Amino acid sequence: MRKLALPFLIILLTGCMAQKPVAVVPSNYDISDNLDLEAVASIFGESRDLEDFEYRLNDPKSKISNLDLNEDGYVDYLRVVESVERGIHIIAIQAALGNDLFQDVATIDVEKDTYNKPQIQFIGHPYFYGSNYIIQPLYYHTPFIVSSFWGPSYITWQSPYYYGYYPSYYNHWRPSPVHQYVTNVHVYRNEKNTYKYVPERRSTTVSPLVRDNRRNDYVAKKPTQTFETRNKTLGNKQDLQLRRNTNSSTNNRTSENAVPRDRTSNTNNTDRSSRPTANPTPSERTPKNTPSTRQPTSTPSTRNPTSTPTTRKPASTPTTREPASTPTTRKPASTPTTRKPASTTPKPRSNTKESDKD
Repeated sequence: MRKLALPFLIILLTGCMAQKPVAVVPSNYDISDNLDLEAVASIFGESRDLEDFEYRLNDPKSKISNLDLNEDGYVDYLRVVESVERGIHIIAIQAALGNDLFQDVATIDVEKDTYNKPQIQFIGHPYFYGSNYIIQPLYYHTPFIVSSFWGPSYITWQSPYYYGYYPSYYNHWRPSPVHQYVTNVHVYRNEKNTYKYVPERRSTTVSPLVRDNRRNDYVAKKPTQTFETRNKTLGNKQDLQLRRNTNSSTNNRTSENAVPRDRTSNTNNTDRSSRPTANPTPSERTPKNTPSTRQPTSTPSTRNPTSTPTTRKPASTPTTREPASTPTTRKPASTPTTRKPASTTPKPRSNTKESDKD
């Protein structure tokens, strides 16, 4: 039994150790996180026309959408339906849920202002994004898609696709975990653009034609799961995102503050021990803590060799200068011992010469 139990225990322990950490999805993820409207606004500015925009929405490679409203295990196809009323282009993004079943997810309003410049707003459906969740992107250049909106030969786009009938490029894919989708879709946001949130919609009048194009089959099926019901005390997704950013920033601050406290706990203790205390009780503690930390820094052990004259005595004492200053070597040079024989010897020579002449 022991031989069988030991390998089983080893396999169990190795399996637990080799297990990779599992990313926990926060409970505050909302259904609106499955379609990032900033990414939708970004690909809208890069599209040639609305047909190309619908292609980019449903591209299986980019996976801009992660919505599975009909809960069939696959991401819903998003079709684009356009309406034009008094020069205002209202573009609805609808999810195909079933046979003649569609649900509006977001709306795009494109109109010109008083300076004849196009103004574009992306409005999230209140059921999913809350009330007045409106993004007004500021593109770094005017999108090509809006250049033909007010042309004389412009034809509105009505998607021919529906549930069960899709374009040839489209393939079903399964939705990703929400945290993974949020991380991946961030790549498709063009950072050159500015995504501004505004409190109200520019186009306030809605024609009967636009109302007829609206579809709310999913909302009619689940009327009690509105954004206000899912997220109490919050107005829209912008408020939800602000609360998430606040919570993440406070968590980061607490984690960052906790680390320095642990690292400097020892140094703080030494600083406190080095300070003079009025209480006489820590006198027994100071011999234990101070000799190890205070003596190398505060004691003048390192200054004694420099301040004491031990090293200066050999330099200041005349031990080395006396041999140089003593005239031991100069006396033989200055004494006339060598010069006297040179001055005396010529006299005998001169006498001899005179004697020879005589």
